Amino acid sequence: MPPGQKIRILVVDDSAVMRSLLRSVISTDSSLDIAGVAADGESALRMIETLRPDLVLLDVEMPVMDGLMTLRQMRARNLRLPVIMCSALTQRGARVTIEALASGASDYVAKPSNQLGPAVAIQNLAHELLPKIFALTNRSLPTAPLATQLCIGSQRALLAGAPTPLNQAITATPSVVVIGISTGGPAALDVLLPAFPANFPLPILVVQHMPELFTRLLAERLHERCPLAVREAATGDPVRPGTIYIARGNWHMEMLTPKPRIGGVT
Repeated sequence: MPPGQKIRILVVDDSAVMRSLLRSVISTDSSLDIAGVAADGESALRMIETLRPDLVLLDVEMPVMDGLMTLRQMRARNLRLPVIMCSALTQRGARVTIEALASGASDYVAKPSNQLGPAVAIQNLAHELLPKIFALTNRSLPTAPLATQLCIGSQRALLAGAPTPLNQAITATPSVVVIGISTGGPAALDVLLPAFPANFPLPILVVQHMPELFTRLLAERLHERCPLAVREAATGDPVRPGTIYIARGNWHMEMLTPKPRIGGVT
């Protein structure tokens, strides 16, 4: 975006409390502006056409037209502006958010807990949301997340045996494929992982930045779409060839190799 130009945001949420909270968060930065507010997806689609916002904050669960259907309608109408889903940390909220991310949503934020006071809720939400707004509105190709482009390119190189981008010779035989991904990750994984053949000979370890409930649902969704088995990793899992392991949210992933035996002692 041109320097000095405010980022215009459309807020779409059926909850008056959440709309007020998002207004408060957006008002904490002078470079942000609210282009409009809608309480359902149908209203949001009309407002996008007339207001032309730079970014949409889109609730997952709404009457009339929910967030997932609204997103799909946007993409079907070739409305390619960035969309950040606002999701409750519930089973249904997480499942719909995973579908939205795979369908082209740019990112998501979790709604604050009801136990938090207004000041803490605004602070926590601003800490999570504002960096995502700035990152998404300043990227040069908003219609295709960078993570998606990089992963698709890596997929073609890996599966086709093409040279690395730096034309470096591979001198060692790989034993594992490791993928680290954040913004744009679910959409990229939705393209990348189903392309691996059922006889792929290596284990694949994936670290996707999202909460614990989300990673389990992501693994379940990918398991239905991939020729390889996909599971959320658990402590002590054996790392088997031809299996995709999704790191559990809020956890690190480490792969431990057996110690060599010396004189029969491990």
